[in-house]
Amino acid sequence: MFSFLTTLSNKLKYSLIHPQWISNSQHLKRLKSLSEINRSLILDIGSGDCEIERFISHNNSLVKIDYPNTNQRYINKPDVFSDASALPIKSESIDIVFIFEVLEHLKNQHQAITEIYRVLKPSGIIYASVPFAYPLHDMPFDFRRYTPNGLTNLLEKNNFSPLSSKNYPSHWATLLYLRNMHYLQLFKKVYSVSIMASYILLPFIFLLCFINNLLASFNLRSKESDTLFLGTFIKAIKDS
Repeated sequence: MFSFLTTLSNKLKYSLIHPQWISNSQHLKRLKSLSEINRSLILDIGSGDCEIERFISHNNSLVKIDYPNTNQRYINKPDVFSDASALPIKSESIDIVFIFEVLEHLKNQHQAITEIYRVLKPSGIIYASVPFAYPLHDMPFDFRRYTPNGLTNLLEKNNFSPLSSKNYPSHWATLLYLRNMHYLQLFKKVYSVSIMASYILLPFIFLLCFINNLLASFNLRSKESDTLFLGTFIKAIKDS
């Protein structure tokens, strides 16, 4: 049943009944903002299912890197399997680096940022996003959470200057998302006891998530929260 649910979940990823719609919609918004990038050589660290390819201009060149153990569940494969702390990329050869929801999984995040600095051209740009009030995931490889100041500090210590930073989404939408995650955990517990009972529960989970997502949809454009949010998206430039 879980293989069926995984397939269904992927198809409904951006649907209002999906438990993670609030997070997914914010991620989609960030990806769409990358369409302004033009004529650049881009390195996507932690490329996952290579979704970024759909959102960047064809005038760009994209190199996709991921770690073998964490890429197994994805259909689309990266160009290179590599550790972010030892990038097989020529120094000062990359215009832009994407590293989205990766830093929390690295044992040595400082070394990874040092490597990113090395491969970027002078005045190259890094786009990074990290979770904050977000459930544990990809265990046991989930090592930390960042505050906005913590992420800025990490970049500044490694010779990057932040250009912009945004927390996402609003306080209210974050609370509704966490409620959805509670329902999802409840479903998993019921499934472990009785598959039949989980079948009965599933429509109610979808309904509750739909209600929460609908409520959140009216609040996603409100002023960003500075105390409770799912994560931070930052853009920074390499110091010369």
